[in-house]
Amino acid sequence: MAIYHLSAQIVGKGGGRSAVAAAAYRHCAKMERQETAEEIDYSRKGGNAHSEFALPKEAPDWLAGFAADHTTAETSAYFWNAVEAHESRKDAQLMREFVLALPVELTTDQNVELVRDFVARELSARGIVADWAYHDMEDNPHVHVMTALRPLTEDGFGAKRVPLLDEDGEVLRGSDGKIRYEQFTGGMERLREMREGWAEVQNHHLAKHGHDIRVDHRSFEDLGINAIPSKHRGVAADNMDARGEPSELMTNAKRAARENYLRYAEDPSLVLKKITTQKAVFTRHDIAREIHRTDCSTAEFQALFYHVGAHEELVPVAAPAFDPFTGEETTEPLFSTQTMVELEHRMVQNIQALAQRSGPIIDATELDAAFAQFTEKRGFDLTDQQKMVARHLTGDRGAAALVGYAGAGKSTAIDATRMALERQGYTVVGGALAGIAADNLRVEAGVESRTLASWEYQWAKGDMLPDAKTVFVMDEAGMVSSRQMESITRTLNEAGARMIVLGDARQLQPIQAGAAFRAFVDVTGYAELDSVVRQRELWMREAAIAFGSGRAEEGIAAYLERDVLAWSESDEDARAALIADWLPYHQAAADVTIMAHRNTDVIALNAEARERLKAVGGLGEDQPFASERGEKPFATGDRILFLKNERSLGVFNGSTGEVVASARNGLEVRVYGHVDPITLRANEYNHVDYGYARTIHKEQGNTVDRAFVYLSPTMDAQLSYVALTRHRDEVSLYAASES
Repeated sequence: MAIYHLSAQIVGKGGGRSAVAAAAYRHCAKMERQETAEEIDYSRKGGNAHSEFALPKEAPDWLAGFAADHTTAETSAYFWNAVEAHESRKDAQLMREFVLALPVELTTDQNVELVRDFVARELSARGIVADWAYHDMEDNPHVHVMTALRPLTEDGFGAKRVPLLDEDGEVLRGSDGKIRYEQFTGGMERLREMREGWAEVQNHHLAKHGHDIRVDHRSFEDLGINAIPSKHRGVAADNMDARGEPSELMTNAKRAARENYLRYAEDPSLVLKKITTQKAVFTRHDIAREIHRTDCSTAEFQALFYHVGAHEELVPVAAPAFDPFTGEETTEPLFSTQTMVELEHRMVQNIQALAQRSGPIIDATELDAAFAQFTEKRGFDLTDQQKMVARHLTGDRGAAALVGYAGAGKSTAIDATRMALERQGYTVVGGALAGIAADNLRVEAGVESRTLASWEYQWAKGDMLPDAKTVFVMDEAGMVSSRQMESITRTLNEAGARMIVLGDARQLQPIQAGAAFRAFVDVTGYAELDSVVRQRELWMREAAIAFGSGRAEEGIAAYLERDVLAWSESDEDARAALIADWLPYHQAAADVTIMAHRNTDVIALNAEARERLKAVGGLGEDQPFASERGEKPFATGDRILFLKNERSLGVFNGSTGEVVASARNGLEVRVYGHVDPITLRANEYNHVDYGYARTIHKEQGNTVDRAFVYLSPTMDAQLSYVALTRHRDEVSLYAASES
């Protein structure tokens, strides 16, 4: 079962420690430590499934150039040798290492994608070098992330402490006249944010891949669980224990494990409470695994296992299945807890109450008027299927669901539905798990939206509460947990509001109990958009359906057969070809986007796009702006990407805009989808970067006329599905033989 673990430690020179040695050990590689002219060889150690050296955007040539021509291990050795050479003090701090436990439910490739996502959000986005190694240990997959403590500069490294800036970009001083500083990598508050961020990104990826499991970064105390948390022991402690030389860490761990057994024995419901912090439905093996984490004898194990099995809190939810010929058990029985069953029962009751609430029927004449309004505003007609969907969603029931493939026109149908409802005096608002999904709902369907967590926070304060004239639209409903669905539906039901949920057709496949979206649809039924309308060519629509139906090879083959893939010898040539093809469309203000999977490719594509634009006079004069990723130039005409939700500015993580005026540490930006420009001051909001190219992850939910996609060997079927279903007219693919 997935467990939450994030620990951090500083590696310094004290005690003869070495950053190069630490990196060689984590990468299971051979490296030369230049400071002592010694060879450090852990190449026979084994266990390293994948390594990457993640550079922040705009990394200087001395490191980016080396990384482009060398392996991860070679780049790691080069970098940490440079760090050791720079840090001359005998007690100097060299790196901060994070150890993160990875969910066993995900495959190796899925965990690699998970780590990339976390590193990009929490480290690369802040200008921090991250060197990571994924150790795929049985029952204990984890990743070591080694991070630099100093920012990169053109000739080496900057200071570990950086000055705080005021609204004009000038350094802040205290009452004594001294400059105020903060750690470049952040302090304890930043570490708390990273802990929460690690839980959020894990839960997103677990839900994305169909697992009804959640991790929680909060302590047992905060969760109301009377147990002692375990601590990561590490290989060294395990080896000492195997030799009969228990370390202090192992001794403390055994003491905590024994104490947990005693607490579980006194109150067996704690075992169930611990399990259901992560998953709504579980098996006998999950119970055994949780007890096994304690320190107990065989007899004690069996006694506690039976006590848990007989506890009144335990509820069977699915009987085992048996082979009719052999009589062998083919599937395990499934269990939940009385508490979780009651929660999901309340959730279903909320949905039923919403669905059974009758509302005024919008008659055919009013709907036709709304459809005419839509055509006048958007310049095209709805399809017959989209009109059918709008009729279903505006019916007399208080809850309704819409499912469809990517590109089927869900946003278009919701836009028409919103117009019809607003004509009847309803207020239509929306929410989604992710900020960018909420923003897309606003931009593409005209529904004012925010994240679900933000709605819950506002409602808890008594602000922005729904009423009987509110229609709440939930996007990406298949990603929402039962607990959150219960909370949202309870508030809407108590207010007498209406609710519409949207989801992908693939999320209706049979899965384990505890899936809130499926429960919603089981109660309400659903309208389905099964005809893809985003792509204008029939073969493209058929390819999108193939992707959405799980036939990824068929979908990719359809594009390859039509010669949309341009091959180049080198990565540099492939990027240059893409930018050359993209530039005329950008100059013509066409609706286009550039996508890549790897962050390093996005960085390079943004740099080349900006270089070409400056060469043709497409950008104004550069002005320095102290972004969170370091100071970088922005000019009038630059396309920028927002990296953090900020409600007061009306932007989300993933929003884009164009710079209409620039000054030192100040930008005027017209956010796409907004009418009036907003003002950015570096000391107030500096979470921006160039936005010509974006990761495929950030393009989810986006629609453009033409897409330019830079391919890499790290792309899987899910990423290909997203990348090849964003366009209406055309998509062009670019790849390099060398990679």
